[in-house]
Amino acid sequence: MNLLHTKKINVSIALTFTLFFFIGLCANAFAQETIATSSEQSPATTTAETSSLSERSFSIQKQNRLTNLSANISNRFDALVSRLQNIATRLESRANKMEQQGYEVTSARTSLTTAQQSMQKAQDNLVAIDTLVATFVSAEKHSETLIELKDRYITIYTDILETKRNLTDALIALKSTSMTETSQSTSTVSAANEQ
Repeated sequence: MNLLHTKKINVSIALTFTLFFFIGLCANAFAQETIATSSEQSPATTTAETSSLSERSFSIQKQNRLTNLSANISNRFDALVSRLQNIATRLESRANKMEQQGYEVTSARTSLTTAQQSMQKAQDNLVAIDTLVATFVSAEKHSETLIELKDRYITIYTDILETKRNLTDALIALKSTSMTETSQSTSTVSAANEQ
């Protein structure tokens, strides 16, 4: 297993763990607030009153904790997208050099284009995530916002994984193009030497 593949697995595992930890923390904070408000109410309250009490906003301490955790996750995603952008730039440069030397790099360029599109979707979702977190921690109805926040994080994670997959495909396409072209030129040189 090569180093690039090992790092890819480690980053994926770390991001998955962090993402689902955050989602679990949000759900846990929501459940604790619901339990706390339901234990505060008198036994004579109705189900309508119970639902309105369970939708109170989080305490300031929990709001700060959730906001900080979300900022950490967003920073990790931003750093990962930045690293992926650097890799994409380097692969694009390599594809340009190989194209100038006469290699066929169409499949690599297709993978790079798809990777850039996935990366752009991830960046667009990252821009909006801070606003969504602020809405979540201050909202009266946490359950609706939690679902939207969870879906947004999963979308970002999926876009990043798609970007990594496309960049890997571009790298493989460039390597296979290089090997094919080199083997063709080697066979041409050996055929010329025989004559």
